[in-house]
Amino acid sequence: MIAGWSPGTGVRAGRIGSLAVAVPDPEGNLVYAGHVGTGFSAAALASLYTRLRPLHRISPVLDHARAGSGVVWVVPELVGEVAFTEWTSENRLRHPSWRGLRPDKPLWQIKLRIWRPEWLWCSPETSAHAEYCAFARP
Repeated sequence: MIAGWSPGTGVRAGRIGSLAVAVPDPEGNLVYAGHVGTGFSAAALASLYTRLRPLHRISPVLDHARAGSGVVWVVPELVGEVAFTEWTSENRLRHPSWRGLRPDKPLWQIKLRIWRPEWLWCSPETSAHAEYCAFARP
């Protein structure tokens, strides 16, 4: 799902440079998965900007330290499809490429095809799914 976007530079100045994306953990909390900056057509970027602009919010929907500075946060209601080669050891998408919006998929229907315990940032003391906790949220 789209959690925010970073402004573009160069030929993308004044437009979206990349999307900050997230996935839900087993408890439904959003976890930062990386930035997607390729796979967009000019029309897709313009359409995304039009759709994301009214969803702007001041407060981050994710751990903003992980997502980086300068992210324009949005209400997390748009779901997109991203192709990628693998998950990195830092629990980020490697070589993500935008495939498009998925209006047929509400946020609550997003499921990872494979879930590894180390992808979850949680506290074993407070998590309802303590068996999935690999390390505490920083």
